[in-house]
Amino acid sequence: MNTLLLIILHHSLPISGKILDGSIWQPKSDFVFLTRFCFQSGDDSAMRYEIRYPRGYCTRDQNGIYENGCQKLVLYYDEKDQWDYVYKNKKLSCEEKLSPDLLKPSQIINLDPLREHSEEKDSAYRYSLHVSGCYYEHGPDSNVSDIMCVAERYFQSIRDRWWFVALVNCESDKGVKLSDYHFEFTNGHSYNRHFSADEWYIMEMNVLFFLLFSTLLVLSIVCAGKLRKLGFHHGTFKLFSFSLIFKLFSTAVYLGVYIRYQQGFEEEDGKKFAMAFSIVSEVMLVLLILLLSQGYTITRAKLRNVGTVKTLVFMCIFSVVYFAAFLHHCYRFDPGEVLYFYESPPGYCVLANRVLTWAMMSYSVFFTVKHYPEKMKFYLRFYIFYSCWILLTPVLAVFSIFVLEDHYRQKVVFGIETALSLCSFAYFLFLTRPTTANENFPFHIKTTQIAVLEATDTGNIPHDIRSDDSFSASSAITTETNFADLFRVDYSPRSENDQ
Repeated sequence: MNTLLLIILHHSLPISGKILDGSIWQPKSDFVFLTRFCFQSGDDSAMRYEIRYPRGYCTRDQNGIYENGCQKLVLYYDEKDQWDYVYKNKKLSCEEKLSPDLLKPSQIINLDPLREHSEEKDSAYRYSLHVSGCYYEHGPDSNVSDIMCVAERYFQSIRDRWWFVALVNCESDKGVKLSDYHFEFTNGHSYNRHFSADEWYIMEMNVLFFLLFSTLLVLSIVCAGKLRKLGFHHGTFKLFSFSLIFKLFSTAVYLGVYIRYQQGFEEEDGKKFAMAFSIVSEVMLVLLILLLSQGYTITRAKLRNVGTVKTLVFMCIFSVVYFAAFLHHCYRFDPGEVLYFYESPPGYCVLANRVLTWAMMSYSVFFTVKHYPEKMKFYLRFYIFYSCWILLTPVLAVFSIFVLEDHYRQKVVFGIETALSLCSFAYFLFLTRPTTANENFPFHIKTTQIAVLEATDTGNIPHDIRSDDSFSASSAITTETNFADLFRVDYSPRSENDQ
């Protein structure tokens, strides 16, 4: 077990870090979780607090004996015999959660003010000041009204470590109460000292991803302009563009949230908005993948009725599960018990959603290629890449839960998930780029011809129109290549009659 050193100082200089303000009153609870923070390894991580609570929650009789107990801040760290054992074990009594076998004296901060009546006043003062920084606050009439505690505590460890702060009062039947509190947490003295150690470098990653997604959006606009000019700007590409825009919005909101967090203020509502934008983007992207796997705008102008119903039902289930998990994360998520979204039951449902998406995509691609083998080259690349994209999220979740340590999880998972999302957009843009070098260009029917095919019973694009030879990039390249000729579809009179 790591050697822990905790030092407390009174009247320290103000510091700027993660800031937590509020008040709490739980009359029926003797143990309440307040917050958590991941401190970095080293000896310059700190927690500063300013607390005010009513005198009635720490009173003594004439002999100096507590009548209603005195509230305590208790610090637990991320070992199985510490926070997990205490918080998840509902059978433990309040006293057992403060057992000397479980906690070191330095992990308990007695919010104990100065004794005014004992002959041991000086030693009591020094002890009270050293442990909690608490003192009696006098009102205008010189009567004691509240107890004020101001202090700072440093943390030292050989590795990054999660710490959990709880408010405890085992002796009183009045519960716990803080009229107001102000906590500040810092890691070192660098520009990112405000961040929890598990969130270091996320702001820098957001800057990079914002620039990359913005670049992709510009490229997609250029590509969309060329496709529109050539008559191949299909609904699937429009769906891709909307999905990319929502992902860019999500990244922009995350960036704003972490810039604000750099100043010490963690905007949870901002994170929820960013997560909502990201979910909308992913739902659109999954819909796009399923449509393309069934050949929509590639081998057929419209889906069969059965295919339409299957896709609609699946996407409804996918969306409901994802947004239900999002709402649970926003309003029922317990940060004292779960550090990672995929560790919770809603997270398991989202992972199952991904696996079902892969199964449906596999089923659709199999039958599309079976009926239109000339599209094998495109669908082979499409299937391999998006199978990896879909299945890597469950793999990453399992890896992060069972292999990654808690203090690395947030930044590693965020970086990999966002990078995978970036690759999914970039690869689709790569597959659909309207250049003569793209031998796998999937759209071989113009938007003006879609309406004609939709009027047919099946909506399928005839094999001779989809022939790869007719649209081979290599065959179209000449010394004086007309770019538009590469994508022109010519109907013979017989073909028009057949439709």
